[in-house]
Amino acid sequence: VNPLLELFGNASTALNKNSSRFCKFIELQYSDAGQLLNGQIQSFILEKCRLIHRQKNEKNFHIFYALLGGLEPELKEKFYLGEAAEYRIVQGEDEMAPVFDNNEDYNNYIHKFASLEEALQKIGFDNLEVTDMYNVLSAVLNLTNINFEVDEEAEDGEIDVPNESKIIINNVENLLTLQEDVLYEALIRKSLFVKGQKITKRKRIVEANEGRDALAKELYSLLFTCVIDQINSKLKESVSPEACIQLRCLCFNLFSTTMVSGRTNETTSRKSPSISLLDISGFEKLSVNGFEQLLINTANEVLHQIFLTNVIRREQEEYEKEGIHWKDIQFHDNKDVIDLILKSGGNKGVSIFSILEDQASLQKISDEGLVQKLNENCSQNNRYIRRNETEISFGIIHYADQVIYNASGLVEKTKDTLSKSLRSVIFYSENPLLRRCCPTGNVGSFSKKGNTQLNETGVSKMNETVTKHFQKSLRQLQTKLNQSKLLFVRCLKPNTHLKPNKFDHRCMQQQLRASGLTEAANIRKDGYPIRLPFAKFSKRYGHLLKYDLQDQLIEPQKKCEMIINELKLQTCCIGKTKVMLKYQDKDILENRLKEHRSNNITLGGAGELAEMLARQTKCLAVFRLPLRSNSAEVDFAFHPFGGQLNKYQLRTGVDVID
Repeated sequence: VNPLLELFGNASTALNKNSSRFCKFIELQYSDAGQLLNGQIQSFILEKCRLIHRQKNEKNFHIFYALLGGLEPELKEKFYLGEAAEYRIVQGEDEMAPVFDNNEDYNNYIHKFASLEEALQKIGFDNLEVTDMYNVLSAVLNLTNINFEVDEEAEDGEIDVPNESKIIINNVENLLTLQEDVLYEALIRKSLFVKGQKITKRKRIVEANEGRDALAKELYSLLFTCVIDQINSKLKESVSPEACIQLRCLCFNLFSTTMVSGRTNETTSRKSPSISLLDISGFEKLSVNGFEQLLINTANEVLHQIFLTNVIRREQEEYEKEGIHWKDIQFHDNKDVIDLILKSGGNKGVSIFSILEDQASLQKISDEGLVQKLNENCSQNNRYIRRNETEISFGIIHYADQVIYNASGLVEKTKDTLSKSLRSVIFYSENPLLRRCCPTGNVGSFSKKGNTQLNETGVSKMNETVTKHFQKSLRQLQTKLNQSKLLFVRCLKPNTHLKPNKFDHRCMQQQLRASGLTEAANIRKDGYPIRLPFAKFSKRYGHLLKYDLQDQLIEPQKKCEMIINELKLQTCCIGKTKVMLKYQDKDILENRLKEHRSNNITLGGAGELAEMLARQTKCLAVFRLPLRSNSAEVDFAFHPFGGQLNKYQLRTGVDVID
């Protein structure tokens, strides 16, 4: 499963040759007895804009290079594919540079293609479905190669299609199993409503390019969703029949509870226990930072806030709850930078994303106009960096580092609008994989839940921009995380050059500070990282008390105090319900417990020998008495005619003295 997800969702970046460009949320549901009931994968925040725009030294999704490198020549011809260098979306900034870095890179993608076909079969795609998938991928590669030109005979800069691009359009129609000219008309024409009358006219070049790219991104997004759905279907099939019965019973009980209560959010309804894993790319700062870095860094800002809330604030709350005096922990709250990007800053309702969306809705977009609006509305936020008027850029002081974003093309990347005519291309496609993602009904709503309203230009009003869709996905992710008990795993790079056996101390220190791990480590060092309830502490360490106190009925809290006094622990603390320990306290306790158990195991041989002697000599009873020397226990046998068994040598070599 993972290699397949990496092919469709990962790409080579300047920081990581296999960077995840989507957020993966894996959830495993269990019964109360610990049996696996179900498993599913959800994807959030797929970086669709990477399909069209990439930074320097970065690549598109792995799947395109694997397809172009791994397909046999006769199959390439079947899918209207040529050499990799012919396709715009896999080329770098230098069009003359090779698509594959070297022979090793090329062979690596050939290997990925072989693993792709194996993985597709394992998760349940048959040969026809694999062909349908290759058709969609090939359609995306060809679609993005279509060019438009200004029709000199037409007015108002209307477009025409060169002959070579007409051939490509025909090939894409064949790949998507479309009727003739459906794609052609959708790419070059738009519908307007003037005083209730529908008017059709040809697009301008900017509009045609935006529509072409938006259609390509939607096709790829639907294909990615189809792969995720198939994986989830296979995961469900792999669960045992007994687990399926339990899962159905659980769903029935939840449904029954909901029906009785009349509310879907009834607190008495119980969700099955689950373990989830969130995998997302980390904070990015490149030599040139654009829209992609803005999105991924915003997601990391939100996750960092959740980290602060769960690790640092809950640490303080725990001390307050236990009634333990503790100084306030100083940490850098990043709420102000989240407000700057997502919510209201100094002006209510104004943020970087809201300004981006406003600019994207204008007929004439301007990167200079975007920067001017940002400077006017965001400069009062201390996290915003205003650049020179001549530079089309702005900066943000993130929790991790200061980043300067290049605003060139930012508004264009924000727009991800599919007109009704372009949506109809997917809706009327006979490709089975696309049909699986497109319910019958309203053309405008095939990829949405419910009906989608259309404005006068036939454009969907729902999720018109990438930033709106991004924020929606981010809110869904936050909801899931806030409902969970979280553990955090931070991945750190030993150096920025992707080289083995090289440890860069400055690089590591910067990552430790930026990720909040330094603050968390200081709290652990200065505070009480180990917290055990009274009952658990007394049960585990009660054997360390003197023998005559071990079996007495003593309140757990009192017993904990006695254990601490017995071992003379100086740095621990007793709260209202728990014993709070430092690491050195735990070490002392565990070492003493280890010694105690070692003595018991060693002296256990005495018990076995005493019991054997008692049986052989028909002694009256076997008593357990403490040894004064170390408070350990040993068995002594008494002869029925009186007299304690004298000193004897155990087979373990330990002398037991009366």
